[in-house]
Amino acid sequence: MSAMTHDRLNPGEHGEIFIKKTPSGSFQARVRVRLLDGSDTQISRSRKTRAAARLAVQAEIDERLKRPRGSVDLKPDSKVGLAARQWIDELRVQATWPRPRRRPQTIDEYERLLGTLLVPKLGKLRLNELTTARCQAWIDEIIEQGQGGPHDMVVTAAQVRMVFKAVLDRAIVHDALHSNPMDKTTTPPRKQPNPTALTVTSVHRLREAVRAWEAARAGRPGPRQTGTFPSRSTSCSGRACGSEKYSRSTGPK
Repeated sequence: MSAMTHDRLNPGEHGEIFIKKTPSGSFQARVRVRLLDGSDTQISRSRKTRAAARLAVQAEIDERLKRPRGSVDLKPDSKVGLAARQWIDELRVQATWPRPRRRPQTIDEYERLLGTLLVPKLGKLRLNELTTARCQAWIDEIIEQGQGGPHDMVVTAAQVRMVFKAVLDRAIVHDALHSNPMDKTTTPPRKQPNPTALTVTSVHRLREAVRAWEAARAGRPGPRQTGTFPSRSTSCSGRACGSEKYSRSTGPK
């Protein structure tokens, strides 16, 4: 929104755009803008034509007014390490509230992941220096650390990605970022464990153990013995046991 030069500008408004031709033959456009925090600034841009200079100034006005301003606690030029520390401290306060969403042990694990993997690599960067490409390169480096070792780092990378994304979500709440550069980052799919089935011998041993346990508890207080597992295990063996649907109250179905 523009206002006449002699008028007092409200936050988000700019004055009249003045354009003049310079000795070099280019055109310079300049304007006074009052930012959303109430501060005034001058913007000027030079281009080959009058129309291009005006468009360049208008584009810069839009950029300045949309730019995140930050809060008292966190600014766009605050360091990543500070944002991570504030997030952890905030979680510890929330853990003392009724029905907390996270346990203290979980917060300890978050702090360990950030202190070990994030802060040494990205902690000194400023929030407004983060890009999706830079964040993805950091994740890729974590995964590379597990190459050739007994355990890959895919699960760890996925965990710290989730934690850092939450740190930056908080930065958005504080108007230190407009978008989260971690949103489009990816990690490889986690390795799926191979399911194992009981052998026929194992099934019979388990059945005998259950029968012995039920016999030892006969006459004692406690839940009623259904006897369904021994009968079920009698009718299945090996991989067939895993394929049947079983109800504790009615037996195999």
